[in-house]
Amino acid sequence: MDKDSIKLLSIFSIIYGIILSILSFILFLALSLLPFDGGSVLLLIPITGFICSILIIIAGINLNKFKSWARKLIIIISFPSLINIPLGTAFGIYALICLFDKNVKSYFK
Repeated sequence: MDKDSIKLLSIFSIIYGIILSILSFILFLALSLLPFDGGSVLLLIPITGFICSILIIIAGINLNKFKSWARKLIIIISFPSLINIPLGTAFGIYALICLFDKNVKSYFK
Protein backbone atom coordinates (compact mmCIF):
# COMPACT_ATOMS: atom_id res chain seq x y z
CA MET A 1 0.00 0.00 0.00
CA ASP A 2 1.18 3.51 -0.73
CA LYS A 3 0.07 7.10 -0.19
CA ASP A 4 -2.54 6.81 -2.93
CA SER A 5 -4.39 4.18 -0.91
CA ILE A 6 -4.52 6.60 2.03
CA LYS A 7 -5.91 9.34 -0.23
CA LEU A 8 -8.53 6.91 -1.54
CA LEU A 9 -9.46 5.93 2.01
CA SER A 10 -9.70 9.62 2.89
CA ILE A 11 -12.13 10.24 0.03
CA PHE A 12 -14.09 7.10 0.91
CA SER A 13 -14.29 8.25 4.56
CA ILE A 14 -15.67 11.64 3.58
CA ILE A 15 -18.26 10.11 1.24
CA TYR A 16 -19.25 7.51 3.85
CA GLY A 17 -19.60 10.25 6.47
CA ILE A 18 -21.79 12.37 4.20
CA ILE A 19 -24.06 9.43 3.37
CA LEU A 20 -24.31 8.50 7.05
CA SER A 21 -25.19 12.07 8.03
CA ILE A 22 -27.93 12.26 5.38
CA LEU A 23 -29.39 8.94 6.52
CA SER A 24 -29.23 10.05 10.16
CA PHE A 25 -31.05 13.27 9.32
CA ILE A 26 -33.78 11.38 7.43
CA LEU A 27 -34.17 8.94 10.35
CA PHE A 28 -34.33 11.88 12.77
CA LEU A 29 -37.14 13.47 10.76
CA ALA A 30 -39.04 10.19 10.51
CA LEU A 31 -38.75 9.45 14.23
CA SER A 32 -39.71 12.99 15.23
CA LEU A 33 -43.07 12.47 13.53
CA LEU A 34 -43.97 9.51 15.75
CA PRO A 35 -47.12 10.19 17.76
CA PHE A 36 -46.07 8.52 21.04
CA ASP A 37 -43.83 9.82 23.81
CA GLY A 38 -41.29 7.01 23.52
CA GLY A 39 -40.07 8.55 20.28
CA SER A 40 -37.87 11.00 22.15
CA VAL A 41 -35.65 8.16 23.37
CA LEU A 42 -35.45 6.80 19.83
CA LEU A 43 -34.13 10.16 18.64
CA LEU A 44 -30.81 9.33 20.32
CA ILE A 45 -30.07 6.83 17.54
CA PRO A 46 -29.94 9.32 14.64
CA ILE A 47 -28.28 11.96 16.83
CA THR A 48 -25.51 9.50 17.68
CA GLY A 49 -25.24 8.53 14.01
CA PHE A 50 -24.95 12.19 13.01
CA ILE A 51 -22.19 12.83 15.57
CA CYS A 52 -20.31 9.76 14.33
CA SER A 53 -20.69 10.89 10.73
CA ILE A 54 -19.18 14.29 11.57
CA LEU A 55 -16.25 12.52 13.26
CA ILE A 56 -15.77 10.33 10.17
CA ILE A 57 -15.71 13.38 7.88
CA ILE A 58 -13.22 15.22 10.11
CA ALA A 59 -11.01 12.13 10.37
CA GLY A 60 -11.21 11.61 6.59
CA ILE A 61 -10.06 15.16 5.91
CA ASN A 62 -7.16 14.84 8.35
CA LEU A 63 -6.27 11.34 7.15
CA ASN A 64 -5.27 12.97 3.87
CA LYS A 65 -2.87 15.16 5.91
CA PHE A 66 -1.40 12.01 7.54
CA LYS A 67 -2.40 12.92 11.10
CA SER A 68 -1.81 10.00 13.47
CA TRP A 69 -4.96 10.70 15.51
CA ALA A 70 -7.06 10.48 12.33
CA ARG A 71 -5.60 7.03 11.62
CA LYS A 72 -6.51 5.88 15.14
CA LEU A 73 -10.01 7.33 14.91
CA ILE A 74 -10.70 5.66 11.55
CA ILE A 75 -9.49 2.33 12.99
CA ILE A 76 -11.84 2.73 15.97
CA ILE A 77 -14.78 3.67 13.73
CA SER A 78 -14.06 0.84 11.28
CA PHE A 79 -14.92 -1.95 13.71
CA PRO A 80 -18.55 -0.96 14.46
CA SER A 81 -19.10 0.04 10.84
CA LEU A 82 -18.51 -3.56 9.75
CA ILE A 83 -22.09 -4.43 10.72
CA ASN A 84 -23.50 -1.67 8.49
CA ILE A 85 -24.00 -3.75 5.34
CA PRO A 86 -22.98 -3.10 2.50
CA LEU A 87 -21.30 0.33 2.57
CA GLY A 88 -20.04 0.19 6.15
CA THR A 89 -18.66 -3.30 5.64
CA ALA A 90 -16.73 -2.22 2.55
CA PHE A 91 -15.47 0.89 4.35
CA GLY A 92 -14.45 -1.05 7.45
CA ILE A 93 -12.64 -3.83 5.62
CA TYR A 94 -10.74 -1.46 3.32
CA ALA A 95 -9.85 0.87 6.20
CA LEU A 96 -8.55 -1.93 8.40
CA ILE A 97 -6.53 -3.54 5.60
CA CYS A 98 -5.13 -0.21 4.54
CA LEU A 99 -4.32 1.26 7.96
CA PHE A 100 -2.73 -1.87 9.44
CA ASP A 101 -0.26 -2.17 6.56
CA LYS A 102 3.38 -1.81 7.66
CA ASN A 103 4.22 0.72 4.96
CA VAL A 104 1.19 2.85 5.78
CA LYS A 105 2.01 2.93 9.50
CA SER A 106 5.32 4.63 8.70
CA TYR A 107 3.55 7.56 6.99
CA PHE A 108 1.82 8.54 10.23
CA LYS A 109 4.87 8.87 12.48
